[in-house]
Amino acid sequence: MHNELLAAGLSARQREVVGMFARGIASKVIALDLDLTKSTVAHHLATAEHKLGLRRWEFARLTEQPASPLGASRAPAASPMMATRLTRAEREVVSLALKGWSNSRIAATRASSPRTVANQLANAYRKLEVGSRTDLYAHYGSQLSA
Repeated sequence: MHNELLAAGLSARQREVVGMFARGIASKVIALDLDLTKSTVAHHLATAEHKLGLRRWEFARLTEQPASPLGASRAPAASPMMATRLTRAEREVVSLALKGWSNSRIAATRASSPRTVANQLANAYRKLEVGSRTDLYAHYGSQLSA
């Protein structure tokens, strides 16, 4: 992906924004993470669309891991055992929670509500037989992908 973005003449910041967007991260989360305004993120994405000759939904093909509309590829399952017990949404939410993300940040990234995230975590806790994020991290934190 990096070479293709360099060849298109994108700045380092534009490459960073496109890379995050291609992995399925929402524009508003990119703006928060990179300390940019939402309009600046939109401008960087529009510039990249023009220079790459791609539509935004095609940016996902620039990444090694395909991104789903809700960013499923961003949150791989923390372990093979978790993958068999949890739904895809629960795996995504658990993986992000294990990285220390708040329910609000997870919700913003996944285009859902904090209450939905809380329900998904509660279901995951029940299936994994843990009672809290602390228990979750104690049992599964060491299995996180780098």
